[in-house]
Amino acid sequence: MPPVTRLEEQTQARRCLKLRRLLLNCMSEMLEKYTEAKRKLRVYADSTNLGKYYDIYDSSPEELDETESTLTDTGLEDKTSLKSLRTLFTRLYAVRTSMLCCLLALPADGTQLDAKRWGIAVDEMQQLGTSSGACIQRLTDILQEQDQTSPRPKLTPATRERHRAQLRRLNSLSQGIRSLHAKMHLIREESDACLEKAGEESELNSTLVFQYESIGADLRGLLQEWEAGKSTLMANIERPERLSRPPSILRSPISPTFSLSGTTAVDGSPAAALRALNGEDLTLPSPDHNMEDEEIFEAIALPRKRSSMTREERIARVKEDRAKQAAARERTDANTRMLRELETVIKLRPRAKDGTRVTSI
Repeated sequence: MPPVTRLEEQTQARRCLKLRRLLLNCMSEMLEKYTEAKRKLRVYADSTNLGKYYDIYDSSPEELDETESTLTDTGLEDKTSLKSLRTLFTRLYAVRTSMLCCLLALPADGTQLDAKRWGIAVDEMQQLGTSSGACIQRLTDILQEQDQTSPRPKLTPATRERHRAQLRRLNSLSQGIRSLHAKMHLIREESDACLEKAGEESELNSTLVFQYESIGADLRGLLQEWEAGKSTLMANIERPERLSRPPSILRSPISPTFSLSGTTAVDGSPAAALRALNGEDLTLPSPDHNMEDEEIFEAIALPRKRSSMTREERIARVKEDRAKQAAARERTDANTRMLRELETVIKLRPRAKDGTRVTSI
């Protein structure tokens, strides 16, 4: 079974269903016509030569009888599956092979019966050719119909950039909503922890007030971002040329300063960054300003340089590296063994007695 058939068994969606149904009808129709033509020619074919041709083309009468018996078989669960179509094509191929064997086995001895035999053969082949041409034309028409796609409108660079900006606004709004949801979960856990602790009521009230203010600031930021995105979209629809800018203007990438959890990046002096770090109030720039100054920088990765060596060269290189590693390992082992031998000799060397002195006379 081919891999595509195994893949199809795990899915319920069927692609090209119209094409499959047409292919099923065409192959079923041609299988029936080829079987009928083979039966007519089988009467005039030489049995001895027919058996020889069956052996040459590896075709057995048992398989042909089985194929003919399945013409009226309607027990297939799903005839449009790839497995069923492949089985049907195999049967059609077997019948076509048998048809060829019958044609080759027709005798041609120059008698008057040759005109009748070969006249029937020519008529059958003409009918099969006409039917095959009609099926091919039907399949070609449906393939061309599937290949025809509606032309997609071309977008100018300015329009495409405006669409990308709106999509970035929607993504930012969606991320802000998710952040708010996560923040609400944390606030709820913090409130539960404050209730479990035995503390003063004023402390609990101050905690709740701080949480309400934090949630309100996030909601106001989301509402401001939503209003800015909607107004920008309406302005682009009414006057699309207003936001067009020359591509020659290059700007450095900046991080958006507005976030639900506070200020994440500050443009300005170190004092502004210190105030943001300490939690002091900063004047947040409008989202319109951020979107106008925002510039998307894209990077293109170069393709990996492929090795120019052949398979034999790579194998030789690996063998050479292994031989070098083995030689280095042997040298290391030899040095280790030599050092151990020297150490053993030094340990086993007889030591001279104390107080003796060797002098030469």
